[in-house]
Order: sequence, then C-alpha cells, then structure tokens
Amino acid sequence: MATMLAEPVSAFSESTTSRFVTTTASALSATNTLPTLHFGFDDLRARMNHFTQRFDDFIEQGRRRVLEERNQFRMRLAQVQGSSVQRRRIQSCAAPGARRGTPADHTSPGR
Repeated sequence: MATMLAEPVSAFSESTTSRFVTTTASALSATNTLPTLHFGFDDLRARMNHFTQRFDDFIEQGRRRVLEERNQFRMRLAQVQGSSVQRRRIQSCAAPGARRGTPADHTSPGR
C-alpha cells in the first residue's frame, strides 16, 4: 500500500490571501461612500463632566454640613456637661448643713 503524503495546506495560501485583499478593497470603498455619523460623544462627555462636577460639589457640601453639625453637637454636649457640673457644685455648697468633706444628707438631725 502506497501512502500519499499531501502537503499541508496553509491558512495563508495564495487563494485565501487574494480573497482577503479583494474583500478589504471592497470594504474600503464601501466605507468611503457611507455618510459620517455623529453620535454625540463629545456632548455626552461634556454632560458627564458637568454632572461629575456637580456631584463632587454636592458631596463636599454634605461633608461640610455633617462636620458642622457634629461640631455643634459636641459644643452643646460640652455645655450641658459643664452646666451639670456647675449645678452639682452649687447644690453641694448651698445645701443646709453641708460641710466640706461630709455630704449634707449624712448629718444627724439632732445635733
């Protein structure tokens, strides 16, 4: 039995290459005849940039507002704590029979 060895067929054989060139040439001529389309990408990019700027401003204002509210809350809390300490001091000093070092409610009533 005789075995025939065939030459491997290349993907870039002459017939395939010539067909590719013909297709490319016809595609180029078709592209030249088509009208140019304007999809508005420049307008979309400008609108997106404008939105990004407005969004960044919104976030920055929100951060400032939260920071300001937090600072005001801390100031009010410090004032409340300070006034309650002052009230306790005033109450302990103004209580009848209060002496330094002994609480007023531990004094005996008969003395």
